[in-house]
Amino acid sequence: MRSSIACVRCRRSKVKCVNSGPNTTCRACEASNRECTYPQPVASGAPRTASAGMTINSVTGPGTGALGGGTAERTEAPKKAKQKKPGTNLSATATAASMNTPLYWMECLGQSVLTQGVWQMIFEAFQLHHSPTLPFLHPPTFLNRLRASTANPGSSSGNSPPPEKPHSPLLLLGMLTLTARHVGPLVSHHAAALSTPTAVSEFYASALKYRLKNDKEGSLLAPALDKVQALLMLTVHEWGQMRKTDAYMWLGFAIRMGGALGLSWVDADDAPTSAPYSPEPEPEEPLSYKRRKLDNGTSAKAATAYTVEKEVRRRTFWAVFILDRALSSGRYFPSMVSSIDADRVQLPSDERGFMFGADIKTGFLNSGSLLHPERNCDSQQAGGGERILAHVVKAMELWEQIQIWVETVDNAHPMSPNSTYYKLSTALEAFVDSLPHQLEFSSNTLQVHFSTRSSSSYAILHVTLFLARITLERKCLPDLPFLSPCALGPIDPPGQQPSPEEERFYSESAERFMSSSRDLITLISSLEEWNCKIESPFIISAVERAARSGLYAYSFPWMDTRGYMTGSSRIPEAEPMGTGEETRKAIEFIINLKPRWTYAKKSLTKLVEMQVCLSEHIEKFIQHDPHGRVLSDKIMKAVPNVDERGRLFAMLMPPTPKPEAAVVVSQGGTSSEVDILLHAVSGAVQEPVVAAGTERWMAVNTPNVSAQQPTTAGPKSDEGGSLDALAGFAAQQGKIGNGKDEYSRDVKMGEAGAKKDEGQKEEGRRWIAGGPPVGVANWSVGVNALEG
Repeated sequence: MRSSIACVRCRRSKVKCVNSGPNTTCRACEASNRECTYPQPVASGAPRTASAGMTINSVTGPGTGALGGGTAERTEAPKKAKQKKPGTNLSATATAASMNTPLYWMECLGQSVLTQGVWQMIFEAFQLHHSPTLPFLHPPTFLNRLRASTANPGSSSGNSPPPEKPHSPLLLLGMLTLTARHVGPLVSHHAAALSTPTAVSEFYASALKYRLKNDKEGSLLAPALDKVQALLMLTVHEWGQMRKTDAYMWLGFAIRMGGALGLSWVDADDAPTSAPYSPEPEPEEPLSYKRRKLDNGTSAKAATAYTVEKEVRRRTFWAVFILDRALSSGRYFPSMVSSIDADRVQLPSDERGFMFGADIKTGFLNSGSLLHPERNCDSQQAGGGERILAHVVKAMELWEQIQIWVETVDNAHPMSPNSTYYKLSTALEAFVDSLPHQLEFSSNTLQVHFSTRSSSSYAILHVTLFLARITLERKCLPDLPFLSPCALGPIDPPGQQPSPEEERFYSESAERFMSSSRDLITLISSLEEWNCKIESPFIISAVERAARSGLYAYSFPWMDTRGYMTGSSRIPEAEPMGTGEETRKAIEFIINLKPRWTYAKKSLTKLVEMQVCLSEHIEKFIQHDPHGRVLSDKIMKAVPNVDERGRLFAMLMPPTPKPEAAVVVSQGGTSSEVDILLHAVSGAVQEPVVAAGTERWMAVNTPNVSAQQPTTAGPKSDEGGSLDALAGFAAQQGKIGNGKDEYSRDVKMGEAGAKKDEGQKEEGRRWIAGGPPVGVANWSVGVNALEG
């Protein structure tokens, strides 16, 4: 008896079969997640049976036998892959219910639509949208392994070099989960069963979850580098689907697995040479042999492979770090990666060095020196290979510290050097000033990064910095500045007259708040103009924050004195610092992302709710507060860009419920839309203009106004000739919707502030002595409408 060492697949492909003996899974089949079969041993001279991959059908006849002189026809035996293959190409006739089954999930990587060209589109989409936060893919290695993963068995010739080890199915499914929504052929292929791009990505996410839980190659708990990377991709997807808790749990899984792999010790002297439970310890095992080769200089290829492998592990750790900082919010989602672990890992090198496998020494994070720029630290300045990604890591660390501060109590005055605000603001300003000139924010620099295909990392860096500044300065502004003539601190009105130094401080803080919002939207708009628009949950959350700033500025124009967001300067003979279109562009950006990200749908909902809160509280203050007439006149005098304001509020019009149409209650005759507007503006309506329970954008839901209450001031005569201006004014004074949503906890404005009891008022941060008048929300409310 003799037995063959090579398995059927490797024998057919004419490649070396690395195995531990017959009936064991070889390395090639294990990497490609395919069944490994061996030909059965047969007696010498006897034909192979069907189990060896061939069948012999004897042609019987006179004088012939099974082994006689007759002719034998050799045909290929049916293979399992061919039996299952038709099930993977039924997307055109399948339904959503039939596709979300284990059969489809296990065979989705074998779909005919996943050609080399489509995989190239998937890779490019990943590089554009997610490479700054998930920078662990080495393009040459990934593309070579991708060709090995999608190559047909037997297609390689005898003269061609052996292919790279194929990619793990988990990694490929993770990429499909994130990028399928952006790839047109994939969306079209599944259009019959999955109607939206989001549904296509959800299908691949379900396949990835099923593979993780039913992995044939090992347990879900078995640490592996590709499994960590797939978990990170799944985390981003779950975050974008508004399942932040699920994303946080998957991220925690990846963090623990990265710890078991020793990713935080990759640059330490005592770093483990291999993971204790790595399923593939062979490449890591001969570490000393690799180093001898490096010292002798006999193998440059081995040196490059070792450097690339180490940088991939390092970048995987930083991907874990970036997502941990981006998802953490202080109270409900605390950070899980300690700064001590991060300070041990060398910062990622530049992209060119990573591509060519150059061993570049960069610096370390050193979070202590980052938060205290007055301290000089050699390790932070060391290393000449630091480029965009290294600065993205540092920016994320600053952003996480600001998120923690938002959820804490700081009783110190912001101007005091002992306050946390002052320390964070100083650290953020010092970091921005320390950026090299090729990373400074300007239109010329942005164009250079467009040409070098590094615009995504450049955008993530500055979006993070703008978002950090917006969040930091927001705490210096009041929630509802009804009585403040300008930015005078977080309490409206201030308990005592601020000093000239305080007035200048709060004025500069408001300018930084508005200018950062303008710059963030300008950056995103420039990316869209150059066809390099980034779509990710982090970008959507940042744009939403900037849009909230714009709605705040349009509702209280006197807080934007230089016109960064409103396009109308309050300073005589001074040009506005913005066009006034920034807020509308931010909302349009979010609207365009709705088919691909559920996060965009919820962001638009929360923006509508914010406008609801602002309109309702302005209306209540005008009707019920003694200073209501003053606020009404103030609004009419300071309304900026009436046409732009009308277009902006029209975009936030909530849809009218289809089941019950709005029934207009006539006041003794047939009422037209113009009559409804006139009744709403004049305040003379004694009965509701619309049946209870319906939602209308205009002031058809205006509550009853008694004769003793001051009437709402109508539009001035110079504006009365425009129906658009009349509609805009009525829309501002009336209700926009019910303001109720499952995410109302994130939009706390008004109700939480207006009904706050005296005991809760004392718990807020008191930067200025005194408190607001009854009915006016103060800044100690917590997470308000601007902070989402």
